[in-house]
Amino acid sequence: MKNKTKFILAVIANILPFAVSCFFYHGGAVLIMFLYPPFQIMLTLLNYAVAKKALRFCFLNAMMLLSSITSIEFATQLYYKNISSDTETLSVGRFEELAAFVFILVLTVVPLILRAIGTKNKESKE
Repeated sequence: MKNKTKFILAVIANILPFAVSCFFYHGGAVLIMFLYPPFQIMLTLLNYAVAKKALRFCFLNAMMLLSSITSIEFATQLYYKNISSDTETLSVGRFEELAAFVFILVLTVVPLILRAIGTKNKESKE
């Protein structure tokens, strides 16, 4: 029961980037690009600590990816409609989405590789 509660709280925490982008879209891409990477690193560490299995870790990071891409698109559209109204805003938003995708992909693959190496080392010592 305790593990399920932690997992559910981790899923909710991975949806938080959407709320962050809704509140800080006035700052534009610069603010979101500086807020997201540290936030995503902390969420990856949380996901790694909560998920004991690789599939759960991938699921949690996929939730973070979906939330981040959706929130960046939402913030870009809000900024475009309410503040900027130029096409450069849309291209910067697309770049942010691509950067977030690559960053979260790296944050998913590196811990999986480290976990596999750690498991292999434990098995070889025994």
